[in-house]
Amino acid sequence: MITVPTVLVLGAGASKEFGYPLGEDLLYEVADGLKVKNSEFEKKLLGLGLLFGDIDLVTFGHALRYSGQPSIDAFIERREEYYTVAQPAMALALLQHEDVDRPFQKGANLYKYIYSCMSAPNQMEFKKNTLNVVTFNYDLSPEYFLDTALQNSFGLSVPMQATALRLETMKIVHVHGSLTPLGDTKERLRVYGDPRIMQLWKSNVVAPTEDKITDTLVRRGQDIIKKSASNICIPVPIMISKDYVARYTEAHDLLTNAKRIIFLGFAYEKRNLGRLLNPSVPSAIPEEAMI
Repeated sequence: MITVPTVLVLGAGASKEFGYPLGEDLLYEVADGLKVKNSEFEKKLLGLGLLFGDIDLVTFGHALRYSGQPSIDAFIERREEYYTVAQPAMALALLQHEDVDRPFQKGANLYKYIYSCMSAPNQMEFKKNTLNVVTFNYDLSPEYFLDTALQNSFGLSVPMQATALRLETMKIVHVHGSLTPLGDTKERLRVYGDPRIMQLWKSNVVAPTEDKITDTLVRRGQDIIKKSASNICIPVPIMISKDYVARYTEAHDLLTNAKRIIFLGFAYEKRNLGRLLNPSVPSAIPEEAMI
C-alpha cells in the first residue's frame, strides 16, 4: 500500500504505452488528417455540425504541420483563432486511441506497477492508500484501468461500485480537462473504447441515412466527441474558465500536502511547470515565475 502522501504528475509519456500519441505525434496525426480536402478526417470533423466560421480546415492543418511547434497546445497559444477547430480535432483523434485491452496486456506496465503498490486485501484497506494524480493528459486511461482492476479484484457487480471506491480513495485531476467522463451521457453509459466512437471511425456515414442503427450509433459517437471537445481546455486566455482555475488550485493543494511528488512521462515544459507551481496565476505565468 502507499501510505506516504504521494502525488503522481503525469505527462503525455505516461499514456504512450497505452496507445496514445505524444504531443508532436498528435499534432501530425491531426495535420495529416487535414492534408487534403474531403479527407475522412475532415468529413468526420465537419459532420459534427460545429461552427468553424470562415476557417478552412486544410489551411489549419497546413499551418499546424509547418508551425514548428511541439504540440497543438503550443500552436494554439500562438494562433488562438484556431482554438474552435483544435478542440474537436484533438477529441476526434484521441478518442479513437481508447483500447480496452492494451492496459491489461501480458507484461509489466506503469498502471500495473502503481496498482501493485496500492495492493490491499479488501476494500476498506484499499481506501487507506494516500495516492493522488495530477495529469496534463486528456485521456481517461488511468480511470479506466483502476476502475476495471478494482471491479475484478474485489468482485464488484457493476463498474459504478469500482468508480465509487476509486473516488473515495484518491483524486485524479486533469488540469487541462479531459475527454467525456466515463459513465457520463444521457442515453447510456459512456464506456472506454466506446463502440459508438469505433462505429464512427469504421463508417463513412457523416449524415442521416436509412440505416437507423448505424445512424444512431454515429450520432451518439458525434455527441461524445462534441462533449469531449468542450471539456478540453487549451491554456490560452480565451479558454480560461472558473473550472480551469479550480482544477489548478486543486492540483496545487494536492502538491502542497504531498510528502512525495513523482513526475512520470513529463517533458518539464516551463509554462506548464509555472502554471502548476504558482496557483495565483494559472492562466498567464510571468517569466519570473517559470522554472
